[in-house]
Order: sequence, then C-alpha cells, then structure tokens
Amino acid sequence: MGSEHCQSENAFRPHNRVSVHPYEEYHSKYGSCRPVREFEIAGKGDISLIRREVDRFFADRLAFWSEVRLPILITLSEAVTNVVKFTPGGKLMIFAGEAGPCFHIIDHGGGLDLDVLLCIISGKRFSTYSSLGMGFPIMVRFAEEVTVYTSEQGTILVLQFDLDRIVKENSAV
Repeated sequence: MGSEHCQSENAFRPHNRVSVHPYEEYHSKYGSCRPVREFEIAGKGDISLIRREVDRFFADRLAFWSEVRLPILITLSEAVTNVVKFTPGGKLMIFAGEAGPCFHIIDHGGGLDLDVLLCIISGKRFSTYSSLGMGFPIMVRFAEEVTVYTSEQGTILVLQFDLDRIVKENSAV
C-alpha cells in the first residue's frame, strides 16, 4: 500500500490536511489491503502498550525512526486515547508503504458529530470530557493527512505521515 490519498466526489474537506468521507467508502478503498500489524483497543493500558509496540516495530524497520518517532507516537497516542475515552473499543491497523507508515484507527462508537469536528478543526477547543480538547488538533498538526470515515457504525481515522517533512521540521528546531 503506497501513499494512496482518498479522492471522492462525496468528500468534505474542512481543512487542508483533513478530509471527511462516507463510512462505506473506507471498505471499497482499503478492503483488499492487509496490515503489517494489528492491535485491539479495549482499555487504558492499550495506549502505552500500542505506543511501545509501534516504537519497537518501526525501530527495527526504519533507519531514521529516531528522527520521526515522537510526532508519530504522540499522534497515535491521541487517536488511541480517543477510542478508549469515547467508544466501547476498536483496533489499530498499521500499513507500511513506500511513503512510510499509515495508521488506521477504527472504533465501534456512534460516529463523530460533523459540527463538533468542524469546531475542532477550526482551532476551537472542544471536549465532552474533562480534558483540554487538544487531541484532534495535535493529530492534524503532526499527520500529513487525516482522513475521517464516520457514521453511526463508528469512525475510522486514516493517519498518513510525510516522514521527510517531519525530519526537516525536527532539524530546523
């Protein structure tokens, strides 16, 4: 699986790095793709477990993982935390392509309210939980593209990263 980007007549793009698509499009686009790793998300302990296992997995496979790991692990932690906090559970699937890792976070919740999503993307903090409401803005900051598939069946986030951009940003600091 390479750096495929969803292009759909039904897409809604409220931010240049975020697009929202009908849930059904996910399976037609990614149904034949096979992940290199999968993790169930069921509870709080899964957040650190997934972060640790993803770190180990890519440390052995990407020579420059140490240069890109922090923004990717932070983004994944935010996405997995949202699954734990707001849904009955889900899973993380990791795909490895020519452009780098791609992460699919699938939850079994009731879907995202698009008005709330617009509020979050526009930079306004929003949370139905006692938190800062910064999880989604952090994901948008670090991921090159965040594709959202949502319906009453749940939500799927596809997080794609531009590893070259992350390396350049880290070297400029």
